Amino acid sequence: FQPNNYRLYKDSVEYFLSQAIKEAESLKEEALERQAKCLLIKMYFQANKIEKGDSIFIPLIKECQADGDKKTEARAFEYRGIYEPFLPAMFQRKMADMQKAAELYHELNDIEGEINALTDVGYLLTIMSQLQPAYDVLLKALNLAESIKYPYVHYNTDILAFTTQSLKEFGKMFKYSLQSVK
Repeated sequence: FQPNNYRLYKDSVEYFLSQAIKEAESLKEEALERQAKCLLIKMYFQANKIEKGDSIFIPLIKECQADGDKKTEARAFEYRGIYEPFLPAMFQRKMADMQKAAELYHELNDIEGEINALTDVGYLLTIMSQLQPAYDVLLKALNLAESIKYPYVHYNTDILAFTTQSLKEFGKMFKYSLQSVK
């Protein structure tokens, strides 16, 4: 999943993930099969093969819901939201996917997953110039991160510094900038 490596390794990546899916299916290891499908989705979206990714994503979501596998469902929504091409026409779907992932992580009490999904929602809102909603979501993610002593708060404080600067709240901007450095 290194940038631009898809072109170099697409055949072997696709082959091995497809083999993993077949093997998990033959062993009746449904959870492992769904995990391999998640990785295949990630690969297709990262490679800008939206139709191929969606052809796996939609049935996978149905499988997850039928089996009550919210963790893989959340991961699938998160992967589509993150790795789908970054085009203006895709923003609303990316946003909906990331919000759905955050909701599922919240239901699972997976605070780290929720923090990451909320942070991604905040980034998307910032890009769409929805600064106050972005600030609110990012602050929620930061508060969750601080509540569990999550070590990667700089992803939140950095973008919070940017959003508060844009909102002309320079005291908060300075506070979040210092927190990012720390």
